Amino acid sequence: MHEIFRKRRGPRVEEIERVVALKEANRYKEDGIRSFREFIRQRTEYAPSTVYTYIKLYKTFGKELQDLGLSKARLLLRYGKTDKDWIERAKRMTVRELEEVLREEEWKGSC
Repeated sequence: MHEIFRKRRGPRVEEIERVVALKEANRYKEDGIRSFREFIRQRTEYAPSTVYTYIKLYKTFGKELQDLGLSKARLLLRYGKTDKDWIERAKRMTVRELEEVLREEEWKGSC
């Protein structure tokens, strides 16, 4: 039933690439499925909003997503820090450290 995006520690980049390719080529319609949301519900173990988030992260970070990890990528996207410098910094930090640094940056920027 669920062919891709099985729940574990998140999908692999290859799975996200496969879903993006299906979406862009409208290949999911070949199986008689009318919408991409319906395709997600039938073929994955995730909610459509989660899959759309993964697609957005992949389109923003590309192959870097594999090394970065989903949690760090979400944080960087939330705080708008998507340049190469921040990606490299994030790879060397834990998720908690990254979140603290991003909060400090945001707080300094608002003063």
